[in-house]
Amino acid sequence: MKKITKILVLVILLVLTAFHQQISAQTAQIDSLKKELAKAVDDNKKIELLGQIRECYMYIDMKTAGEWAHKMLKVAEKNGSELLKAISYNAVGTHYVIVMDTVKAIQYLNKAIKIGEKIRSSHGQLAYGNALVSMGTLYHMNGVYKKALFYYQKADPVFAGMKEERSLATVYSRITDIFKRLEQKDKYELYTEKLYKLSERLNDDVVTVMAKSYKADIFVNKEKYSEAEKLYDDLILLGEKTNNLQCLGTTYYYKGIIAAKKEENKNALDFYLKSSEIFLKQGLTFNYCESISGIAESYNKLKQYPKALENSVKAIDIARQNSFEELLRAALLTASKSARSLGKYNIAYLYLTEYLSLYEKNVDLETKKQIAFAAEKFESEKKQIEIKQLKAEKQLQDLVIKRRNMLLYSLLSFMIMMSIIMFFIYRNIQHRKKIILQQTELKEQKIQELENEKMLVATRAVMQGEEKERTRLARDLHDSLGGMLSGIKLKLSMAMKGNVVLPEEMAVQFENALGLLDSTIGELRQVANNLMPESLMKFGLKVSMEDFCNRFNEKDNELVHFQFYGVDKRQETEFEIAIYRIVQELISNAIKHGNATKIEVQLIVDESRICLQVMDNGIGFDRNLIKSNGRGLRNIENRVAALSGYIDIQSSPGKGSETTVEFSKASKIV
Repeated sequence: MKKITKILVLVILLVLTAFHQQISAQTAQIDSLKKELAKAVDDNKKIELLGQIRECYMYIDMKTAGEWAHKMLKVAEKNGSELLKAISYNAVGTHYVIVMDTVKAIQYLNKAIKIGEKIRSSHGQLAYGNALVSMGTLYHMNGVYKKALFYYQKADPVFAGMKEERSLATVYSRITDIFKRLEQKDKYELYTEKLYKLSERLNDDVVTVMAKSYKADIFVNKEKYSEAEKLYDDLILLGEKTNNLQCLGTTYYYKGIIAAKKEENKNALDFYLKSSEIFLKQGLTFNYCESISGIAESYNKLKQYPKALENSVKAIDIARQNSFEELLRAALLTASKSARSLGKYNIAYLYLTEYLSLYEKNVDLETKKQIAFAAEKFESEKKQIEIKQLKAEKQLQDLVIKRRNMLLYSLLSFMIMMSIIMFFIYRNIQHRKKIILQQTELKEQKIQELENEKMLVATRAVMQGEEKERTRLARDLHDSLGGMLSGIKLKLSMAMKGNVVLPEEMAVQFENALGLLDSTIGELRQVANNLMPESLMKFGLKVSMEDFCNRFNEKDNELVHFQFYGVDKRQETEFEIAIYRIVQELISNAIKHGNATKIEVQLIVDESRICLQVMDNGIGFDRNLIKSNGRGLRNIENRVAALSGYIDIQSSPGKGSETTVEFSKASKIV
């Protein structure tokens, strides 16, 4: 079922609130009216008093209000006055509109309209206009907007000619809502402006609230948030002045929507919290649930995922208890996002699955509703035709003709109705197939995303463990074994210095041993440096890469040429280690496998990215063959993927290779 547009909910509730604040006085007023009714003799006065009692009960007991409407009709039919009949038929029809009995509502309102149209007095025209509005409201509530618009626009000149501006304001507000639903922006804005000017003349708080709400909505749609906020600030002052909590709660809710659109998520949260407190105090469950959903979405945007999930679950519970299906779908979607952000993938998947299931169900219910309403309308029209035929029984020939026409009309209507039903069924089946296909694709996509995330997390964990082990080994070799070898050399040098006279041959061997010890210490330091470069830890990426590249260069032959562009600042350790290892692997591959004699290494660092390029003039390679056998290349790609980076490798046999690796500083590490 489609969600009722928020603006229409605001209008209806504001009107009801205006009377709700007087409920405590209604009982006393009813008693007074009943006493006056007992004394009344004139039927006009009785109808007037019965109508007032009915209106009082409308805000206390709708069933009792309907009973008093039928009492009005009983008096009117006994009296025989066409005016009293029109007023009474409209009262009974309006009751059935409110209790959603479509067939009876159409039956009584049609009578009120036909009678009222013939009466030219001001009272008759007022009854006629009210009946038109009631009929328009019936179609409006059932989503048949063009039919509703037909009746509202017929009522417009009636009230305008009588200068009944309060009734005209009601008509304008309903027409405005329909043009909003039909997305006819020009007419929506035109009638909003009419309503706004009318509210300025009337100086009626309820009409003012309706007009400013619609105008603020137009500003929001045009993203003129400052103008909309001014109007909402006016509505807050008006709500405080009249103690209209519904106006305050709804306005705070809309201010929250504007703040959310402007990505002022903290302000949006504050407004949603205020609106939720007011709606909870009033017992307006739908609006309260809507505010809780806004709170959950705000917490989600503020990355306070535990609170977002908590409020989403709260909104889900309320929506389920009260069958607020659209709010339930919105809350399920927010809960799924929050759970996913917290790493609760199973819960996120369950919420998402339920959301998709409800979406499909909503499509089915909407189709059935349209078909059911069309069937009710058909039955009502059929009854009206039967009534007309019964009145013409005295003229047999006309009756036969009318029955024949009725049969043909019914058959044609039935065929049209069946065609409509079959069309809706066919469209529904096609739509469901499309939804199921989309759901399947979405589920597969989500599963693949989860698998990729798990793989990246595992890859990153392996790399982190590998780097920790390299660091530990480098530290142990350098600090422990390196220190021991240096100590041995020092002790041997000091022990032999001036204490022992060796033969020349032994002295040479001793010096050779010390030289070998020096070479061992150097090799040990080189191994430790390869495991975890000391310069990388101390001086950063630029210095360590430059040092590493220079190791391959001789005095007269520069094998590896290093260039640096940008700002030399320390980066996150994981980025520095990853880039250093990638350079090691690429240079090693170019020399060992590519037989390169010239290697260019460029490192570019700016405020938003880190870019590495390695180019060589080696023998190149075939990417398709390397994908299945190149372990080193897979290691490089895994490192880049784990840090959410981008890699591009261009190579072909005999033409060297060029590798580009880029990391965005704004991207999150998986």
